[in-house]
Amino acid sequence: MLTKNNKTFFFIICILFFSILFAKLYAIFSPSLLGNIDLAIDEAQYIFWSKNLETGYFSKPPFIAWVLSPMNQACGESYQCYRSLQPIAFFLSSIFCGLSTFRLTNNVKAAYLSAFLFLTLPLSTFYSQFATTDAWLLLLWSTSTFFFVMTLRNGSFFWLLCCAIGVGFGLLTKYSMIFFCISALFLLLKLNQFSWLQIITATSISLLIFCPNVIWNITHEFPALKHHVEMTSLDKGTEVQIGPLIEFFIGQLIIFSPIILFVFLVSLRKNWHLFHTKQKLINLKECHCNLKEVWVISAVFSLPIFITMSILSLISETEINWASPISIPIVIYFSTLVVKEQKKSAQTKLMKLAVQITVVINLLFLLLFLNGPRILGNLSANGLVTTNPFLQVEGYKTIANVVRDINYKEGRIIVSNDRGLLATLSLYLPGHKIRSINTKGVYNHWDLKYPLSKIEKKERLLFILLIDNNKDTLQKTMKRLREQYSTVEIATAKNTGNLLIQGKTNKKVLLVWVDKEDMV
Repeated sequence: MLTKNNKTFFFIICILFFSILFAKLYAIFSPSLLGNIDLAIDEAQYIFWSKNLETGYFSKPPFIAWVLSPMNQACGESYQCYRSLQPIAFFLSSIFCGLSTFRLTNNVKAAYLSAFLFLTLPLSTFYSQFATTDAWLLLLWSTSTFFFVMTLRNGSFFWLLCCAIGVGFGLLTKYSMIFFCISALFLLLKLNQFSWLQIITATSISLLIFCPNVIWNITHEFPALKHHVEMTSLDKGTEVQIGPLIEFFIGQLIIFSPIILFVFLVSLRKNWHLFHTKQKLINLKECHCNLKEVWVISAVFSLPIFITMSILSLISETEINWASPISIPIVIYFSTLVVKEQKKSAQTKLMKLAVQITVVINLLFLLLFLNGPRILGNLSANGLVTTNPFLQVEGYKTIANVVRDINYKEGRIIVSNDRGLLATLSLYLPGHKIRSINTKGVYNHWDLKYPLSKIEKKERLLFILLIDNNKDTLQKTMKRLREQYSTVEIATAKNTGNLLIQGKTNKKVLLVWVDKEDMV
């Protein structure tokens, strides 16, 4: 039974959590905030995929398309509407993060703290405002974490099966879910809590759920694998570089909140010996885990992916969000440390101060990011800033409107050489056939599924090409087109003279009419 004080505290926490959720949703739809920001390339791609459901896509498993698909009827052409699911996903992730903490520690304060810290992480704030795969990866990672913790606490095969189902759908969200499998299998084998038959059964269920995407990749000659190799630049060889590794660590300090990640990294040196002790890693007979046991679980679920991405950043290239799942275990450990470490008064005061500073940083980032378009717009108007990250999404919708203005009939073919143009035009101009003209290989979903065919080359086409903004490139491009097609002329209409995307002046978008491939 909850006491009166506990009920009041619980009510305040609920108000706080729902207020943050409401603020994120409001920012998505508000014209003066993020509601005025056009779709990013990946968002346009995912929404287009949601209208063309498959069991796999060039760069991602299919879950993001599946989960966005029900929104097609509700959202129509209100594309910001598709972003509204992601704040809810992060909200649910924070709840599962708190539940996992409670089942590990049996401490309500630690549970509330971990849920709140996860919900307000800069990572959660940023990726909750856009239609991203990370939101769904972290939701399924957090639910799988909760099911796995329940598996450990209860020794129940039922919870292990639930975890297997969560992992299976997680693999359909992002391939990095494989690191959860590695960590879970390590602990299951180390603790010897289940038989080999039970572990194999659970693993088989995960693989069975993931199987449709495996089959899709096999039938399409593993495009996702090739894409990830190209993204890391491993196909170009390896070279040890300290700079990218430093950038990776700085990025992690930003998105995970610097104090939380710093405390966890310091704990590695302090607690590493726990992996070498002859004692059991986790005492399953206790009703709750002590601080060292929580650290072991957190470390097991964060180190494989964190170390892998660190090595990749050292020898190739990585993205800032590739290690995002470690946010769940490190927040669980940090919250447990804050609540349970009461031995030294000085250390207790220091941890409380760390929490206060972290909360301030997280909430400040939340407020600044949600108001980012308005703040940067005002600063730009007064000449105080020259760079605006929101420019990354500008220009694509304008180009789609230009195509409509030149009365290019629906059903005709539009050809492009750029993934951003292919993705956005496919979404904004659903009545047209959008085709890729890339002849150097398969580098995106349109190269794979919608290349310009030989038959289509004989029709009247509108080329929308992204080229370097100089006369020499323009002349070479026009020369190549004239060598291939009988009629080539630059499309002239309002706003076609200097089309730019992402605010980049070194690139321009060229609109060219062509008629029938020259067969001579």
